[in-house]
Amino acid sequence: MAPLECQAQIQDSLSKLSITIPSSFSSIQQCLKHTFNISYHIKDAAQTGFADNEVDCICSYSVLEHIPIDSIRRIFSECYRVLKPNGRIVFLIDYQDHYSYFDSNLSIYNFLRFSPKEWEKYNCSLHYQNRLRHSDFVGLIEESGLRILECRSCGVSMEQERELKTMPLADEFKKYDFDDLKIPVDIFILTKE
Repeated sequence: MAPLECQAQIQDSLSKLSITIPSSFSSIQQCLKHTFNISYHIKDAAQTGFADNEVDCICSYSVLEHIPIDSIRRIFSECYRVLKPNGRIVFLIDYQDHYSYFDSNLSIYNFLRFSPKEWEKYNCSLHYQNRLRHSDFVGLIEESGLRILECRSCGVSMEQERELKTMPLADEFKKYDFDDLKIPVDIFILTKE
């Protein structure tokens, strides 16, 4: 799937989830509960306080790329603990350099050229980017005991592929397969049995 097609598909799906809160409801939480029987919670994802096997569905949209790897391990462990058997998890993970959204001179792979020490200068805590790749997340998912039911990776343009092929990579990214490095966005659907 081409990047623009993938983005259009995601935006179309999200627009269908648009909810107008009637004035009779005081919050989105109340509206979701009454209309769809959905309980909406904001909690520490690594320590939710939910009981084992209590949650039907867990969703995360463009969040995991902003969390340090040790915290991701704790979050995935908690997801495994609270998810009901045969429940579902949907993670959309954006592997692109998010600074490229605001500076058209930057490649979506720009941050792969920096060593960890160099990247510290640019990677502020307010907009932290962990720079993990597809294979890293597959490993973390498998390590947690969760099972991948489906993974859809968005494609890139030929120009973006050329940019990545000609870009000098930091040493830690040279170990990755080109097809792994080039993935800009993944949508994972996970379960536990």
